[in-house]
Amino acid sequence: MTRDNPIHRYVDGSQYRPAKGQGARSAQVVDSRDFQSQMAVVDLLRNDVDAARFLEIIRREMKIRFYAKNTNKTYLHAVSSFLRFTGLSPGDVCREHVREYLEYLVESNDGAESVSVHLSAIRTVFDKMCFRDLTLGLVTPRKAKKMPFVLNQEEVRRLLQAAISHRDTLLIGLMYATGMRVSEVCRVCVEQIDFERNLIFIACGKGNKDRQVMLPESLRLLLKRVSEKSGGRGLLFPSAAPRKVTGQVEQRHICSRTVQRVVSSTAQLAGIEKRVTPHVLRHSFATHSFESGCDIRRIQKVLGHTHLQTTTIYVRAACPASTIRVPSPLDRLNFSPMDQNLSPRTTLASPGDDAVGSLRIRMDSLTRDPGGKLVDGQLSVVISAERRIVTLNGISVKRSGLGDWIQLSFPPVEDFESKLQCFSASVQERIKKPRFLGKLQYAVSKRIHELEAAEIPPGTLSLAGAG
Repeated sequence: MTRDNPIHRYVDGSQYRPAKGQGARSAQVVDSRDFQSQMAVVDLLRNDVDAARFLEIIRREMKIRFYAKNTNKTYLHAVSSFLRFTGLSPGDVCREHVREYLEYLVESNDGAESVSVHLSAIRTVFDKMCFRDLTLGLVTPRKAKKMPFVLNQEEVRRLLQAAISHRDTLLIGLMYATGMRVSEVCRVCVEQIDFERNLIFIACGKGNKDRQVMLPESLRLLLKRVSEKSGGRGLLFPSAAPRKVTGQVEQRHICSRTVQRVVSSTAQLAGIEKRVTPHVLRHSFATHSFESGCDIRRIQKVLGHTHLQTTTIYVRAACPASTIRVPSPLDRLNFSPMDQNLSPRTTLASPGDDAVGSLRIRMDSLTRDPGGKLVDGQLSVVISAERRIVTLNGISVKRSGLGDWIQLSFPPVEDFESKLQCFSASVQERIKKPRFLGKLQYAVSKRIHELEAAEIPPGTLSLAGAG
């Protein structure tokens, strides 16, 4: 048979085609469907939506994708700011508008971190959710490689001693002893503390990751006392103002801002002039642990870092080993500033407002060093207010540092609560404030320096109106 008239044919009458083999090139499959418009959260090329409706759709999308609460708030604020800057609807913005907005942020003295957040928000909303490719070709700005700010161990000790209550001692102690973030320490529940295994379970930390940290032995008794008081259930740090939901009272934890105020006010009482925040305590934990010889991988696990590179910043912040320390050329000159009649400055706490009444500070006992300076001792504070008199005992005074800072150590506020019940609620609140303790520290420090200058033996000191 000829080629035009073959013997073998298919059912449809066409002739047989020779086999192409396994490696033969197949015909190209063309999909005519537009996945970009069908899969976009908002099809900005075909749907003209205003800014308010667009932000509402994005808010719902981030909610069902389980974005973090702070991430939702930050991204929505950044996208809203970008749309206000352009003055256009979401479907009309282009890549050049993004570049102009980023240039505006840089000229407004925004740092690289802030610009990066705005760029990430625009990339997530417009590129990943709406398939617009507005940030294609834009590179995340380089961030400054800053070293973490840390406290030394003596400053941490003074910070813990200056805490005015058991709650404040636990907050500061847990953040420094475990490296927990401020948002994590606020949400700790009593049932998450395992006294048998000496562990604290952190549920849904940053990145929705669970982890375990060590239970500090120094805070074990105080944690047990607090847990027994709450019945072994509930929040370790509950808020003073419960929230009502559907007619029922719901206990909520303290907010991060409250912890920040506690750390800041306690640092002022301790005489630490540095800016102390809860995250500084986390930095101090990691740095001090590395200086003590702890493995960097273990520190990474305790801190909850995903990448080891994030943890290695504490290697640079740690003090170098003695074998690689470079001696200063100034130390080789045998020069001492004390030989030039330079005396260190005297630092005193500044008095504030919110008077409580009149105070009488009674020096029970004071000890002098060989140089004649008052070193440490015990004192009592007699508070006279609202025609009532209350005496607070057990306050110790100690000189620290180079001999100029007078530090007072108060028993926890909980030990004074029964004595303060005779005062009104407003007076009790003022006495418990760090401002009152700072004024008391100022008065005691000033009087001790006066005693040393006049060489008067310690006795009863009357300071009317000091409170």
